Amino acid sequence: GQVLTSNGAGSAPTFQAAGGGGGATDIDGLSDAITNSSGETIGLGTGALANDDGSGNDNTALGYQAGNDITTGNNNVTIGYQAGDKLTTGLKNIAIGNQAMHTNGTTHDGVIAIGHQAMESAGPTDSFVAIGQNAARYNTPGSSAVFIGFNAAAYAPTGTSNVAIGYEAMFGVNGSPISEYGNVAIGRGAMRTAKNAAIGNTAIGSYTLDLVDGGDYNTAVGYDSGDSITTGSNNSCIGNGADASSATVSNEFTLGNSSISSLRCQVQSISS
Repeated sequence: GQVLTSNGAGSAPTFQAAGGGGGATDIDGLSDAITNSSGETIGLGTGALANDDGSGNDNTALGYQAGNDITTGNNNVTIGYQAGDKLTTGLKNIAIGNQAMHTNGTTHDGVIAIGHQAMESAGPTDSFVAIGQNAARYNTPGSSAVFIGFNAAAYAPTGTSNVAIGYEAMFGVNGSPISEYGNVAIGRGAMRTAKNAAIGNTAIGSYTLDLVDGGDYNTAVGYDSGDSITTGSNNSCIGNGADASSATVSNEFTLGNSSISSLRCQVQSISS
């Protein structure tokens, strides 16, 4: 191409061949970008994929230091400031958000963290989903878990196969996380401060089973139901404010709260 060039005062400008200009002709020519393996790996941003070994890892990083420490890890997607920046050999992970999956999780496998500081300090795990600001932010969480919501499982259970959905559902207790498996909490603050070796509890509704301390196989459905149970097990509390007779009782079924004045049923007998 040509450019219009001034030849000084009193002289007419002329067209001359464009100079080299020094502009980048590909992504590798940018000072803050990297690509390799015919574009299968792409990093855009200062420090993005800065340590990728270039062996066709199929990683994608966008943002300052996104995926910075990845070496041989492959099929990772990291988007956002320092997202997934401490991954090294992790596989098939997705980190989206400011400092999502930021530290400790060097070997995550099949983990999804979406949201500001989701899994920010969480240790290595696999088959794991955390969506929401601060979701599963701390601890080394157990595998096969799903946490969705602002502060959901912020102090993540170390046991496996736990599920929390809702604002601060299964938020956790620093130093005493749920250490066992199979707990489900759905609703704002459901199982919010549950801790220790709790197994197989089901909490549906805001603030249900929020004091469980090692109790197992409790079921609470309805706002604030089962909220006094701590070490009791195999209890069922159904209805708004329905609660067990004590924090430690087991094998009890409660329908409704203390305001319930009648119980209606088409069949009026109960048999074993």
